[in-house]
Amino acid sequence: MLRILYSDLRFLLKNLGFKLTIAAAMLYVLGFVVILKIIMYFVNDGSFIYGEDILSAYNDIAFIFITTISVILFSADFTNGTIRNKLISGLKKSEIFVSSVISGMVASVIMTVIVTLFEALLSIIFSEGFMTYNLAELSDNLLMLMITAASVGAFMTMIVLIFGGKKMSYFAGFVTAFFLTILKMQVTNDLYPMNGNCILTGTKLALYTAYDRFSPFMHFEGYPRWDLLSYTIGSVVLIALSIGIGLIIFNRKEIN
Repeated sequence: MLRILYSDLRFLLKNLGFKLTIAAAMLYVLGFVVILKIIMYFVNDGSFIYGEDILSAYNDIAFIFITTISVILFSADFTNGTIRNKLISGLKKSEIFVSSVISGMVASVIMTVIVTLFEALLSIIFSEGFMTYNLAELSDNLLMLMITAASVGAFMTMIVLIFGGKKMSYFAGFVTAFFLTILKMQVTNDLYPMNGNCILTGTKLALYTAYDRFSPFMHFEGYPRWDLLSYTIGSVVLIALSIGIGLIIFNRKEIN
């Protein structure tokens, strides 16, 4: 297990697609800041860009970039015979799957840390500082994003692996990310409407609140709304489900 994990992590760090995805995420954030700065310049109504505005840039599209990394790293393993060769060498399907999921988690965390630190640098250069965040809160925010990225990376890697070997594998993750993004927007809009107060009640309010509190798919949305323990519980549960369900399906999967 350690041998294949070492090999997968080594491949990850050398993978050009992984590096290009991180670069694309950084360019997206930079473009976001530049456009926002231009808009504020022409509006000229006394508004300023604050650090919190810049820190939200990556969060809005994190699903897409984490999915992109999962597809780049693992979809080709089926078409180029990598997984088949691993099986021939004596590795078990469970070892291959778990190693891939861990690699997907590591890749997602690395990208999230790099892009978030890049956002912090841009905040120093282009913004008027932070309105509410202090250094401790910024550190907590980064830790929460790392935990969230790890769990979402595990889930997206699982999706790619169980559909691997089929044409569906190349866009299954993106379809999943799209629907989860729509759901995230719906829950956020109902719980935190722009105008007026939340009108949800009863069971629906309880379900939406629980999903908002414990689902990692909500934790890239806006500023942190819950405590670190809630983030951790939700992420640990998602990682466990991704590995557990994924192992059952992957072990039964025909590898050609």
